[in-house]
Amino acid sequence: MAQAASTDALNGSAVDLLTSEGPVFAYLTIGSATGSSLDVDVRLQQSANGTNGWADISGATFTQSYNETTADNVSEWIQTAYGRTQRYVRAVAGVTGTVTSVPIAVSIFSMKKVLGGSGTVTS
Repeated sequence: MAQAASTDALNGSAVDLLTSEGPVFAYLTIGSATGSSLDVDVRLQQSANGTNGWADISGATFTQSYNETTADNVSEWIQTAYGRTQRYVRAVAGVTGTVTSVPIAVSIFSMKKVLGGSGTVTS
């Protein structure tokens, strides 16, 4: 999810993990939020085609990412612990409260698959 200032729910772009394996890692950054009674919840979802059929990945939820008692400029890492079963992954942020702006960015990482002797990706 590229950094965006959201005032509502925000769906990140699909990340194609065809050539990766193992757990997915995600890094969340929330900048200086403005508004009141703010809550920000961020989770990872997966899809077979990257367009529809999105479903939450079990265990791939950031802790309450931002609320009134949390300081601005929050960052956090999560790992899915092999919970991904689909090719595409995206971040989804839910923003509630009287929101003026909440800058959010999520980076998604995974290990590359091991290459076979011919230089092609093996599954």
